[in-house]
Amino acid sequence: MSEFGPINAAPLCGTEPIGHVGTVLDFWRWSSSDFLSNATRGILAEFIVARALGDPSPVRKEWDAYDVTTPEGIRVEVKSAAYIQSWHQEKPSQISFGIAPTMAWDAETNAWGTERKRQPDVHVFALLDCQDQSRVIRSTWVSGGSSCSPARCWIGRSGRRRRSAWLR
Repeated sequence: MSEFGPINAAPLCGTEPIGHVGTVLDFWRWSSSDFLSNATRGILAEFIVARALGDPSPVRKEWDAYDVTTPEGIRVEVKSAAYIQSWHQEKPSQISFGIAPTMAWDAETNAWGTERKRQPDVHVFALLDCQDQSRVIRSTWVSGGSSCSPARCWIGRSGRRRRSAWLR
């Protein structure tokens, strides 16, 4: 039996064809345009934090034990939440962030760690704090043109809130 190591993705430009159905950019538009979706918003929050902290990784790593690495090697986990979702709601969502200790999975070895712990050195809690559905428009949220405040970000270490900053 042969062993297959991890595959490191390279950045795409979007013009690459996908068979006869379109391009990578077409796929991105189709799959990633709803920034209120929990999965997409979380990835967007990771992107914003990675860029703000200077993460040298050219492509997001899906299965790491943490989301972002600073140039100094600090491991950062990004958690995202929003009051307004893309689905029908009776009221704004209740905000909570889970940071319970976990068992890390290593993509290099395809093995689980042996110690349950908090994997990152730092957690970043990103909150899209607009609670008015009429103001949460995906295109204005990204450009900052919304009358709602931008996403709020808390940086915490060892479970203690250390600093609050606006993501712009």
